[in-house]
Amino acid sequence: GEVLSVTEGRLQLDSDDAGVVKIKYYKIVTFSASRHFYRIRIVDSQILYGRILTSEKEGFVKVENLGQSIEIPIESIIRIERYDNTFKDRMSGDASVGYDYTRSSNVGRISFDVGLKYQAQKYEVTMQGNAQWTQQDGSLSRDIENATFGYSRYIGYRWTYGAQFRYQRNLELSIKRRYQETIGVGYYLVQKNNMQFALSTGVSVNQELSTEGLAPGSLWELPLASTFDLYEFRNPNLQLSTIQTVYFGLTQQGRIRSDGSIKFTWEIISDVKTSINFYTNFDNQPPDDNSSNADYGIVLSLGYKI
Repeated sequence: GEVLSVTEGRLQLDSDDAGVVKIKYYKIVTFSASRHFYRIRIVDSQILYGRILTSEKEGFVKVENLGQSIEIPIESIIRIERYDNTFKDRMSGDASVGYDYTRSSNVGRISFDVGLKYQAQKYEVTMQGNAQWTQQDGSLSRDIENATFGYSRYIGYRWTYGAQFRYQRNLELSIKRRYQETIGVGYYLVQKNNMQFALSTGVSVNQELSTEGLAPGSLWELPLASTFDLYEFRNPNLQLSTIQTVYFGLTQQGRIRSDGSIKFTWEIISDVKTSINFYTNFDNQPPDDNSSNADYGIVLSLGYKI
């Protein structure tokens, strides 16, 4: 068959007879992908470009470019990507939905989460969204909504720069809507085939509208963010992801906000997963003085990997 990608500890193969299958690193003796060129990111701070050939060593492959070749262990590979694919082949993502209902209070809660990524040789584009709505007495309350569109470009092995646009709604914090634009840089401190950890910072500007109709204009902030991803693909198939961001007010002196999430995912069967997402939001100077300055919750959901 045809190798589509190697990432998150698995090789994705479009096989001739069994369709698209995913094989975990530790089960692979060797493989080849010689018809196309690939960008190969490995654990010792290197990025290799070339065709991939089989190796006589078990658990190794050869990377060949301009007549030169180098052997690397399969388990040292963080990610392999091909760039002459179709638009569809460069896309990946997942979606999940959850619902709970209490008869005694006649209250139902709906939640959904979606994430998409477009990966190219030097950059990536991401789109993420989630929401929680409450259904009661025939009415629907849009309690929490988040949507993020981001662009990031690689600089060498560890550095990135990019921009992000975000929409937020949180009635617990009296935020009817918030639009936020951010530019910044990021640095990967840890990159392994089952773990990644990065820090980023920059400058943000947001436009808020409170539930009371207050709109203070453009507010400038300094964001500090950390992201951590951990994968375990031997049984059971687990993934832990966390994003924590703190915003320090520049326009409003002394204002500190934070957004955070910790998501634990278990793939029950191929491409079908269940997840637990714990989220937190904090604002020491919310738009409405009578509103809460903190919000947190847990979302259980069932999803499908696109």
